[in-house]
Amino acid sequence: MKTKRTIKILFAITCALIIAAITYAQFADNAQSDDKIHTSKITYKNYIWIEGEHAVSTNFAREPIYNFFCSNKFALQLSKDVEPPQDGYFATYVVYVTHTKDYDLWMGCTPPGSAYKDRPGYASPIEWKIDNGPFQSASAENVYVKSFYGIGGFYWVKIASGTLNAGKHTLTIRVKQKRSSGWDYYFYVDAILLLPQYSTGITQLMDFPEVAPKDFATPGDGLLFNAPEFYEKRLRAYISDREALFTLVQIYGWLYDYNKAIFLLQKYLEKNPRDIDMRLQLAAFYSWSDQLDAAISEYKNIISIDEKNITARKLLSVLAGWNNRYDEAIKYYQEIIAIDPENVDAYISLGTQYSWKGEMNRAIATFEKAETIAPTNIEVLEVLGDNYYWAGRTYDAIRQYYRIIDINEKQISAYKKLAKVYLDLGESAKAGKILNDARQVVDLYPELSGISLDVKDELAKERLDLIESYKEALVKNPDDINLRKGLVDTYIWNRMYADAVKEYDALLAYKMFHSIEQAEQKLSRLAIHTVGLQSLMPLIQTIKNDVSSIQKKYTKIIDDKKKGKAVNEPLSLASDKALLEGHIAKLKEIQ
Repeated sequence: MKTKRTIKILFAITCALIIAAITYAQFADNAQSDDKIHTSKITYKNYIWIEGEHAVSTNFAREPIYNFFCSNKFALQLSKDVEPPQDGYFATYVVYVTHTKDYDLWMGCTPPGSAYKDRPGYASPIEWKIDNGPFQSASAENVYVKSFYGIGGFYWVKIASGTLNAGKHTLTIRVKQKRSSGWDYYFYVDAILLLPQYSTGITQLMDFPEVAPKDFATPGDGLLFNAPEFYEKRLRAYISDREALFTLVQIYGWLYDYNKAIFLLQKYLEKNPRDIDMRLQLAAFYSWSDQLDAAISEYKNIISIDEKNITARKLLSVLAGWNNRYDEAIKYYQEIIAIDPENVDAYISLGTQYSWKGEMNRAIATFEKAETIAPTNIEVLEVLGDNYYWAGRTYDAIRQYYRIIDINEKQISAYKKLAKVYLDLGESAKAGKILNDARQVVDLYPELSGISLDVKDELAKERLDLIESYKEALVKNPDDINLRKGLVDTYIWNRMYADAVKEYDALLAYKMFHSIEQAEQKLSRLAIHTVGLQSLMPLIQTIKNDVSSIQKKYTKIIDDKKKGKAVNEPLSLASDKALLEGHIAKLKEIQ
């Protein structure tokens, strides 16, 4: 029996090893044959990444600002010289934390400036808080500026460290102070990163967005920014001082001194003509100062130095597309594809240009080509599905959205678009089933719990919840002007313009009501004073008569004295003085 049992055990172990070997071989074969889809890098995501433009509510700006060098190509920008509301300029984000951990809070942003007015500060100092906790300061005095990464003055900055419990949180950024080196409230935020502290040693294994730091070490004091004169002096001594020039042009950019930056970059490039990074800076400054032709010329200069410079070619294409020069943009994207035939982004951009131009068949053909290169790229599949839908190829669109769901069941936008297509076809039962599937997926993943499944409303649930909180607060405090202003700003940020107009009308009505109320209070006080004064008129008239009589008597005595005539002191002097003192006391009482 023992022998039989031993044989069975050995047989089971052998079978297991064979199965494991076969599985490993299949996995290895798949990995080698699928190298277009997967990289050799281990995908390990242990961080929380939030796009700066994904605030659920903000009064920084009315819409995100495009920047080619930013994460997701957009950033949230505050640049206002008007005084903020009582609670300051703010941006609120929702954060989902799966496990309680100690995190480092990083921001890709314009580095917060000094909290002191007599020190250089090229962005406003900020305040931040988690949930309903107290606001904490983040300024040049207590943050760590690690590295530059994006033209436009974007740096990675470590803001703080602390523990975050598992669950849903809000992160609020607030600006209440003008920058010390400018005249306005100024702060740009591109991305927010919450990185577990113990992960800093294994970041090389993580799949970060391209703009993220290469490492998160924080040696020394980090980068510091001096007054412009410090760098100008260094450049007068040596124009090829690249470090001084690089920092100074960032400062000029923050201060809108584009012409100064252009002048210095031109001088530098006369001596260092092949410095492509500085030429990219120069082209950006030309673009920001509305010198479009000069910017295009500079990108062409870069391409003449480096024919395969994809960044310059993409920016050249972007500029052409922005200015409705679609044929030029199409030509530039085709050149990129000729250099890099598997550049998926170039295919997406090329297809988009065709779509904007109204050439739907060419747009679809371009997106289909991108799909053959990257068959599991969600962005490609989704934009192709959208263009199928716009071109009237409804069932092709349906097929695309199903493919997206098969690849990534958490892609809720695909469920919503699929449901909308079915509703347009009049197949409400299928639309209902799709949305029910989406609800089950949302229930599985906590980070999806804030997403709205209303196909007629693209607004996230968290944003609707915030709006409801404003409304509930206004029910309790209908006269709170600041609350109403916050609700207006939230409506505008979320493109709910009709609601914004309606609430703005209410805001004006309340302001008018308060103005009338204040005016009525002033009129009432004036009427009370008027009645009081009227009752005192007889007394005032008596005082006036007494003062006039005494003034005449003593005026004559003073004149006689000036002429040298003998003057006798009036017998009534003491009584006249007593009378005047009494009248003065009464006038003070009346006043």
